Amino acid sequence: MEIKVISVNISEKKGTVKVPVDQIELNANGVESDAHAGKWHRQVSLLGT
Repeated sequence: MEIKVISVNISEKKGTVKVPVDQIELNANGVESDAHAGKWHRQVSLLGT
């Protein structure tokens, strides 16, 4: 199976439009600097095409 990442997007505040970034850093709580990072049920969303 081949996996291809088309775009990685983050937002600094919840409820705002996510913007594409060139790279991210992951930690135990999700994506560094993303509003949805934290100790809850969904730190990262993966969308299929």
